[in-house]
Amino acid sequence: MRIEYTLIPKQDATVKDTEVSQYVFKIDQAEVTVSINENKIKELKISFCNIGYDVSKWGEQTKIILREKELHYNAYSICSYISNRILTESNVDAFDCNEFIDNNAPEIYPENEQEEDTSLYKTTHSHIFRIVQSIENFADLDNFGVGYQYAKAYTAYADGLRANNIFTRYVQTYKAIEAIVGDKRIDDKVSDITKTVNPKLDKARFGELRLLRNRCEHPNQSKGHLSSSDIKDIKEVEKNLPDLVQIVRIMFKNFGVKKYE
Repeated sequence: MRIEYTLIPKQDATVKDTEVSQYVFKIDQAEVTVSINENKIKELKISFCNIGYDVSKWGEQTKIILREKELHYNAYSICSYISNRILTESNVDAFDCNEFIDNNAPEIYPENEQEEDTSLYKTTHSHIFRIVQSIENFADLDNFGVGYQYAKAYTAYADGLRANNIFTRYVQTYKAIEAIVGDKRIDDKVSDITKTVNPKLDKARFGELRLLRNRCEHPNQSKGHLSSSDIKDIKEVEKNLPDLVQIVRIMFKNFGVKKYE
């Protein structure tokens, strides 16, 4: 059986200029299809093929029982990755993936003659995702099929964008960088990439930003703990956040050509 989850935006989601009407790419075992019309996302499908099933009789009804019980968890993870990348690239929080866990039901399609017996399957309608912000920029779908291994980094950064507290945004942005390169030799790994794009963002500068993150997170710091109850501390974090954001965006741009180890 082919199991398909369909997402339809309630508002226009703008993508990079393209003549492509459908982007199709693989993420793990799923096929992801993004339908485009006039640079707007019209539909997104997350599909799983060759899913085994059992037939069960319930009185006069025949029902399909899928052997893989957690497809919606896999679909949710993929949804989260796509949603977080759209937010990262376009500053648009397009989908509320939390609604997906309980409410989004898949459509079920036969894949061969045996499965085409209409008595063996029932199609259900999928739940529609809710768009919560207006479009401010565009997302580039060309490389969404690459980078799923950094889904945790996109999640950390997107969680920071969603946060109102500047300290939370700073810490989450740092966590995104850490999720990409790990915490060992992080200063070297980051600066090797960023200083080639912006010489200002060298090893010393990232070291300063890392120590600032430690002061936000941990109370016992030699240079003192930073607190949102102190206006001077808030101003210090606000002053340094743009450089940290520039670093994580450089890292996201380069993951396709540079393997982080």
